[in-house]
Amino acid sequence: RDTDALQGFKQELASLQAKEWLSSVLVEVFLHIRRLRKLKRVNRCLTGVRTHTITAKSTSLAQEFVTDRIRLAFLREISRMNLRGTEVEMNQDRGRSGSTLFRIQLVGASGAKIGSVLSEGESRAIGLAAFLSELTTCQAASALVFDDPVTSLDHLWRGEFARRLVEEAANRQVIVFTHDLVFMHDLLDCSQSKQVAYKSKMIFKGTEGVGIVSDDLPWKKLKLGPRKEALDSDAAKAKRLYDAKDFPTYEKDVTAWFALLRNSCERVIEQVFLNNTITRYQDYIHVKSLRKASVLELDHCDRLHDIFHECSSIIEAHDLSTGRNGSAPSPQRLFDILKEFGDLVDEVKNLQKGV
Repeated sequence: RDTDALQGFKQELASLQAKEWLSSVLVEVFLHIRRLRKLKRVNRCLTGVRTHTITAKSTSLAQEFVTDRIRLAFLREISRMNLRGTEVEMNQDRGRSGSTLFRIQLVGASGAKIGSVLSEGESRAIGLAAFLSELTTCQAASALVFDDPVTSLDHLWRGEFARRLVEEAANRQVIVFTHDLVFMHDLLDCSQSKQVAYKSKMIFKGTEGVGIVSDDLPWKKLKLGPRKEALDSDAAKAKRLYDAKDFPTYEKDVTAWFALLRNSCERVIEQVFLNNTITRYQDYIHVKSLRKASVLELDHCDRLHDIFHECSSIIEAHDLSTGRNGSAPSPQRLFDILKEFGDLVDEVKNLQKGV
């Protein structure tokens, strides 16, 4: 009995000691209970927003509504880009963080890396095709901006991509920055043939700074009409220098003027005499255009040669004899030879209209 009573006292003492300790940490206990309750609520929320659940749903929806559509669009773009010999396909890849991903792979070699098998040009063309494919999933017809998109593309893909961009430009605004005159020619040629409206601007660096915008195209891309207008304007500027007796600047500008007229004579051969049968920046010959070249006579050739020869005698393409010590032609000669040039072009064009 005494042993049982002692044991009871010990248990009561332990209970009192525990209550005493609990009273000293009671505030911390309540705070911890509150933290556990918050943690339980947070865990319940996390269960509802776990990304794998969203990813799974997104993957399911993409498979049902998007995958086949974008895969077919990709195949069409591959065909349009003349990539039929490159066996690639687009398949849905594993999603991550709630996003559905697509992967371009080689047919029959899905594990191979595209970049290690295809050339830089092929990879770039496929990337452009994939981008255009994604547009089929976007309802908005927002503007597209391309910065030198044909780098590393050969002439076949470049021409096909220019045609594809012009097709897209019929439905939305397409802005293209490029240094490639061949690609620019393809864009303008396709736009004209498909009657898609376009505007051309030149952005360059000048004495005023960088990023200067001009409505004029580079001289190499100008046709004869705009060239003649530019030459006429420059001749008027040269006359003002002559009248102001600024002969050193006048002589320098006149030499440059005749150089531009000289290479315009070469452009006459291409665009007028041969009627664009063979055009630089194009990889095909317009055989039907050749018949209008039949109006050409020896007199036309001689007159053009005389203009060309006079230009060659003035420009600095040759090291002229110092004994000649010739001076630059007068401003009136600039206007006269430009008129001869224009009359010759108009005469041949009028003869061609009757063919």
